[in-house]
Amino acid sequence: MSTTFKAILAAAALGFVTAGAASADPSFEAAFTYNPDLSPEATYTSFERQARKACRVGKRSVVDLGVKAKYERACQAELLSNAVAATKNPSLISLHSVRTDPQAGSVMASLK
Repeated sequence: MSTTFKAILAAAALGFVTAGAASADPSFEAAFTYNPDLSPEATYTSFERQARKACRVGKRSVVDLGVKAKYERACQAELLSNAVAATKNPSLISLHSVRTDPQAGSVMASLK
């Protein structure tokens, strides 16, 4: 069974100004599809892809491509974190911790 939920990005909190959907409002929502029957790895990969798509900024929306790339990475990271947290799935949350903080992986390995 697949579930769709929304992750909210507070674009203003990222400190970037862009033209387009994300800047029309200080926040925007992205719908994420979540299938609890998939493995945490498959779900995480799907969430990464969905966050990349939701955070894509048009080439004409920003003057500096470096700012565009920085904004997109920050947007993706925040949306991904929000989406993972919204699932309340301990395995997925743990995987996200390991992927975003390599130190967490070595701590987890030492506990085994």
